Amino acid sequence: MRRQAISEMRDQDQVRKLFDVLATRYKDRHGGYTRIIKAGFRYGDNAPMAVIEFVDRDGRCQGPRFRPGAGKGR
Repeated sequence: MRRQAISEMRDQDQVRKLFDVLATRYKDRHGGYTRIIKAGFRYGDNAPMAVIEFVDRDGRCQGPRFRPGAGKGR
């Protein structure tokens, strides 16, 4: 399983985190691991954008919260 993940992700540090940290956090959960938040449309080509995040994120590791529409220069 780990070899398949490495062949897809191509980053051993991320695969290690996936199997050692995230797999233990979500082992008792029966699906619904991610949340998809629509983030509007990209300026220029009007492509739809979304933010994908894990449901039970570790609060200590969170970066700045994404706000749809932030940074549009209005």
